Amino acid sequence: MQVSSWIRSESFIKKQLCRVSPAEETFAPLLGTVFPSSVNNRKEFLKKVEEAKLREGTLQTKAILAGLSDLIPSPLLSLCTWQDLEWKVCGKPFVDINLLKRHTTCSGVASDAPHIAYFWQTLQEFGQVDRRGFLRFAWAQERLPVNDEEFERTKTRMMIKPFNISGDPNSAFPKADTCFFNIMLPEYSNQKTLRDRLLFAIYTDSHSMNADEPTEDELTTMNGRRAPSYLQESSDSE
Repeated sequence: MQVSSWIRSESFIKKQLCRVSPAEETFAPLLGTVFPSSVNNRKEFLKKVEEAKLREGTLQTKAILAGLSDLIPSPLLSLCTWQDLEWKVCGKPFVDINLLKRHTTCSGVASDAPHIAYFWQTLQEFGQVDRRGFLRFAWAQERLPVNDEEFERTKTRMMIKPFNISGDPNSAFPKADTCFFNIMLPEYSNQKTLRDRLLFAIYTDSHSMNADEPTEDELTTMNGRRAPSYLQESSDSE
């Protein structure tokens, strides 16, 4: 297979050199005789670049392994796939609303209240990006414990509390205590209003643990997505 001209070019070679950590000893030979002076030895050079990149995180990887081995005997780690280990440590990237609902309690509000039903219906209709956005708004995390056993073991639960407001609840936005995984939910009169207000709160939240003095642009952005324009417009009109 013919190697494309951009791989042969000097600019590509310089970019590869810049991407290799200068702290790595494996980087040194690239500056010497291995440095390609012609198309003929470009493959050897690129092979050396690849080897250097693959090894530049070796020190950090060994430190992570040492830390894991303090908790779990290292031979047992081989029983897990990389995905099993990721899920056990970080939780699953898939947000299961039924799992969350089983570990949610209501304090000061009836679990069968209409606005609570609107809330669960809205979360069920959310895609995974919006579900993770909700978790970040309510808990400053984007993943749930893997299963019921992990919820119980870590004593994790979400609590829905009343939102006390003297005016029209439809004009209020949900609030969250991220440290305790508590949300305060106004008694919205319909699901559409709840959905609009909840999305607005998710995408403009500037008080969560992960929102360290966000910029104006970041206030309307979440996970690379901008808050829907109709939400921004509704905010401006109020």
